[in-house]
Amino acid sequence: MGRSWIKIQSLLAVEANAEGKPTSVHTSKSLRPDYDQSSVDAVTEWRFKTALENGKSLPANQHRDHLLYSAVKTRRGH
Repeated sequence: MGRSWIKIQSLLAVEANAEGKPTSVHTSKSLRPDYDQSSVDAVTEWRFKTALENGKSLPANQHRDHLLYSAVKTRRGH
């Protein structure tokens, strides 16, 4: 049997602390409502390289961005 591919995308708003750990992740635009929570859960586990100013990490309130989270999941075809 073949496989079908599911493209999963969510536009997420992410805020990270000075260590690069996400402190706030939420869906800013739902592109696949059935996968929104799994996208948030995945990005919550990520670690980001923080922005630097004069060699020091910026405060957490300055690490805000939107990102497009994409994943491909396979599902067995019938």
